[in-house]
Amino acid sequence: MMINKLHYLFSPLIRKNLITSFWYFGGSFAGMLIAIFTQPVFSRHLDPWDFAVMGYFATIQGFFMPMFSLNFTTYYLTSYWDKNESAGRNLSFHLNTLNLANTVVAGFAMLIITIYFKLASVAFPLFPFAILILINLFIEKFKAYYLLNCRMKKLGPSYFLFTILHVILNTGLGLLFVVKYGWGAEGRMLGQTLSVLLLVIFVISAFIKGRNYIPSIQVRITDIRKALRFCWPLILGSYLYFPVSNLDKLLLERVGNVEEFGYYNLGSSMAGYFSTFFITLYMAFEPDLYKLTSQRRIKEYFFLGFFYVIIITSVTAIAIIFSKGIIAYLTSNRYPEAAVYFNIVIVSMCLYNIGDMFQQVFNSLNKTKLVLVRNAMMGLISIILYIFFIEKMEYLGAAWAKVVIFSFYILLGLFLFLKQFLGKLAIIIRKG
Repeated sequence: MMINKLHYLFSPLIRKNLITSFWYFGGSFAGMLIAIFTQPVFSRHLDPWDFAVMGYFATIQGFFMPMFSLNFTTYYLTSYWDKNESAGRNLSFHLNTLNLANTVVAGFAMLIITIYFKLASVAFPLFPFAILILINLFIEKFKAYYLLNCRMKKLGPSYFLFTILHVILNTGLGLLFVVKYGWGAEGRMLGQTLSVLLLVIFVISAFIKGRNYIPSIQVRITDIRKALRFCWPLILGSYLYFPVSNLDKLLLERVGNVEEFGYYNLGSSMAGYFSTFFITLYMAFEPDLYKLTSQRRIKEYFFLGFFYVIIITSVTAIAIIFSKGIIAYLTSNRYPEAAVYFNIVIVSMCLYNIGDMFQQVFNSLNKTKLVLVRNAMMGLISIILYIFFIEKMEYLGAAWAKVVIFSFYILLGLFLFLKQFLGKLAIIIRKG
């Protein structure tokens, strides 16, 4: 039995995914290398206030993301292997529908943001940050579908090249606006927006030239209803899940210590570099995880998933061991206070990526309502834990709350999976 397991770990499927993951992670790794040299520069020219405002508006952007994306990419990914789902696999349908929906949602979002800022007396200015995040939300879909197509077709080099160009444009424009012109958070966010916008122009041209995308304002009600039947639990689940990832920043803004808020966001963003590795590695495995799930190949799925978990937990441990040196260098020794947040947040990110594998299983088995149930439970748990921990320990409490929350994320996913599929799982294993 052990020999068979070891044989699978070195099977062509594993080797293929590892090679593909190098392409996927290559762009992110290059981004990390560039960040190693440029993050200290940004840290010398950005104050804690800048990091605080960027983190806060990233949270606002995250809130509206489900309304803009409608979780259509999940529908596209799930339908890609199904020959009967012509609309689900039709890129033009996806992009044209989202273009129309996004135009309406953008106006609604601007109204909601303006009202919230006035009622809550938010300390940060509304403009130009609100406009920048709305532009990002509108154009993000083109980037997302391009990269998704690269992943589905195993076009590792194309994925790598696109990611590299994004990193170079993002960093270069950011340095131009922040270092040369001294625009602070505004310049950093403007650089991020323009870098995506320039690449989106290329993506649209490539899609049209390859006849994958035909722009249209036609409304296909029947296909939209079919897509929303699949997506609405995911959309609602995203909002029920919103407190899990974002409530901490909304509550911490009310604490009033902008400098410490900046350290918290800086430590979280540094941990985000490693989370990017977790995600890009998973991207290489994800199409095969969907395929193995649909084919009910339980043992292969288990070992593929186990291999992924071993890698990300090992990287997390190494990052924590060397965290002080990492933070000292990346912040030019200006913000060593961020290290304590980095150590805690990176653990929570590792736990999140492990727990998120259950979402892939639920989506692949068309049990999106289980995603809705888990996200609803997680939303309630996170509200209670964030309020409790932040009241007791403020910013440090918010970081520890994330660890506890994502531990529940794994346990709830496992509980719902076993409750729904334990009997069927046993039958499939016996037959296998």
